[in-house]
Parts: sequence; structure tokens; C-alpha cells
Amino acid sequence: MLPGVSLRLERGGYMGSMHNASATGRRESLWTHHDFLKMWASQFVSSFGTSLADFVLPLLVLTLTGSPARAGAVAAVEKLPYVLLAIPAGAILDRIDRRRVMVASNAVRSIILAGVALYLGFKATSLGILVTAIVLSGLCFVFFDVADNAAFPRLVPKSRLAQASGWMEGSVAVSQLAGPAVAGLILGISTTVTIGASFVYGADALALVGSAVAVLSIRTSLAPPPAVSIRPSLLRSAREGVVYVGRHPELRRLALANFVNCLLLATVTLSFITTARQEFAASGGLTGLALAIGATGGVVGSLLTGTLARRFSARRIMLIAGLSWGVGEAVFSVASSITFLIFGFVMVSLVRPIYFSILYAYRNLIIYDSIRGRANSMYRLLAQAAEPIGLLLAGAALQTLGPRPFAAIVAALFLVNALVANTTPVTKPVPVDRLTESIG
Repeated sequence: MLPGVSLRLERGGYMGSMHNASATGRRESLWTHHDFLKMWASQFVSSFGTSLADFVLPLLVLTLTGSPARAGAVAAVEKLPYVLLAIPAGAILDRIDRRRVMVASNAVRSIILAGVALYLGFKATSLGILVTAIVLSGLCFVFFDVADNAAFPRLVPKSRLAQASGWMEGSVAVSQLAGPAVAGLILGISTTVTIGASFVYGADALALVGSAVAVLSIRTSLAPPPAVSIRPSLLRSAREGVVYVGRHPELRRLALANFVNCLLLATVTLSFITTARQEFAASGGLTGLALAIGATGGVVGSLLTGTLARRFSARRIMLIAGLSWGVGEAVFSVASSITFLIFGFVMVSLVRPIYFSILYAYRNLIIYDSIRGRANSMYRLLAQAAEPIGLLLAGAALQTLGPRPFAAIVAALFLVNALVANTTPVTKPVPVDRLTESIG
């Protein structure tokens, strides 16, 4: 059993409780954990800058090429580094100081994006150079994200991990609301989309500098445990992470269920926009406003995470999330006005931060620190790979079936995944050596 983590019997297996055995952990407020607050600030600033750039990128590519297909291709290329490097990055980050990696990653990304800002500012418009910069920035993001996921559990007591993760998800939700609005304002007052994009990328570069400074000020050691500072080989180390997740019954269940959920969630925004435009003839401005209103559910959900983590197990949260997402998509399929469409999106966005926060906390309670970087990188790889797959499938299905039948199918898949995940037996944490002993 993991030190300081209570496990309670549930349906013949074990389900991790979000409560630490330490009474001190229960009494302490997150506001007293200064290193966590620094990480929280770092993520908020970084997420805000990224949301600015994510909004501008497809508009910029569409302006430069006039091709929606190329805009989609660039978005897919942006995800490619994560798919290729997540597993080796996890192996590396179980060997070296994760704080240094996070600082270096954001510092290099800021230099790259500042270069993009200057390049666009001089009205240069080579798509090849832009894609190259995006790929290089994506490479740095892989190392930052894997290091962040592995290091974060060290900054708060285990009893506060779900609540702290909820705060993180809340900052992401706020940045995703504010980022597009600010980026749209910048584009609106700029003479061209290219000039506006240069200002946006400049702002993103500054945000990454602020994020790096916040992480640099963290005093808690984020270095790997001394016992695993030296490993036989990087290849074996990477394979251990893959094998650990694949052979660990509980992590395997979580990873597969989360892959399906992430694939389906990737379709929601496209489904919303298509339904609004085709079924209700909503303008681009009205569609964007409706989307922003619906997304406020995510902010509310992040505030409820701590309370729900104390009342429900991770398994129950998975079921509640699947039901809520299914209902939201079902509303898409029968909505008689854009108001009902917004209600459906609120149902989806409300539980999203709750689900990701509590599942993040739970899986980190059952992963040992010595393999956390590698196990999390495998888990995150599946989640990241699900998004482009979901978008590709959604585009084809929406065009073939139409928005309402497509939403009904997605609703059914959400419900089936939630029920299957909740009928699979759960297990207690499994030692690393038992799961990786056969690796040569």
C-alpha cells in the first residue's frame, strides 16, 4: 500500500480514497502551500498564452492559404510531437530534475514564439517556417507537460490532490474563455490578421517567460528519488512505463476509458458549431458567444471539485461524467433552439474539470513516484492521440450523417463507456518490479 494513502474496499476490489491518513493534511488550506500556488500561477499564465495562440493559428493559416484542409493539417501537425515523444520524455524525466526541465522548456518556447512574432511582424508569410516553429514549440511542450504531471503531486498533501487539480483545471477553463476573447480583440484592432497574429504570439512568448519564472521560484525538490537516479538504459526505462500501464489492471482500465472519453470529447465543440450553423443558421459571432456561455460550466465545475472528491470515489465520478456528457450530447440531437444547445454544452463542460481533476489525483495515488513520469507519459499519450482521431472521425461523420444523428451516436457511446468502465473490477496499487520484471 502506498504510504499515507487509505484504500477502501469497493465491489471486491480497491478504490483509492482521496483522503490522506494525516490529520495535518486535512486541516491545511491550499493557500498555505506556496509552491503549489507558484505552480498554479505558472499554469494559468502559460494556459492563457497558449489559448491566445490556439485561437489565432487556424485563422492565420486560413488567411495565408484559403484552405480549411491545410488549417486542419497544421492543427494535426501541432499534436504530432506529443505522439512521438511522450514515452521517451517520460523515461528521461524519471531521471532528471523536473523543475529544470519545465523552466528550460518554457524558456525555449518563448524564444521560438518571439521569433514567430517578429517574423509575422515583418509581414513574412511562409507556411513552412510557421509549421517548423510550431513543431519545435510542440517538442518543448511535451517535456514541460510530462514534467508538470509528474512533479505536481509533490507540491500538495495527498488529501488535497484532487482539490488542487481542480484549481488547475479551473485556471485552464478561465484561460480558455478569456484567451479567444482577448485574441479576437487584438485581431479586431490590428490592420491585418498577420499583424494581429504577431502581437498574439508576442503575448504568448511573454506569458511563457512569466510561467518559467514562477516555476523557477519553487523551492520543493522536483528531482527524481535517489534510488532511481541511475537506470540501466533509456530504452528499458521507456519500455517499463509502457509495460507498467499495460499490465496494471487499474491503470489500464483508466487509460482505455479515458482514451474513449477524450476521443468523444474532441468532437463536442465541432458538433456544437455544426449544429448551431446548420440547424439554427447562427452567425459566427452568435456561435462564438453561445460557445463561451456554455463553457462557463467548466469554471463552475472546477469550483466543485474539492467537495465532490470528498463525497464520491473516482469510479462514481467516471459514471457521473459519462452520464452528464451523454445527456449533453443527447440535448444536441433534439435541441429546438440555440438556448437548449447552450444548455447541452453546459452539461458537457460542467463535469469536464471534475472528471479530469479527480481522475488525475486518483491515478497519481496508485502510481509510484519512481515510475510516475513514464506511466503518466503513456497515459497522456493515449489522451493526446485521441483528440486528432476524434476530430477526423467527427468531420467525416458530421458530413455523412448530419449533426443530430451524429450527436445521438456520441451520446450513446458516452453512456456505454461509462457503464463498461464502472463494471470492470478495480485493484490495489501494484509494485513496479512485479509488472516490469520480465523486461529484458
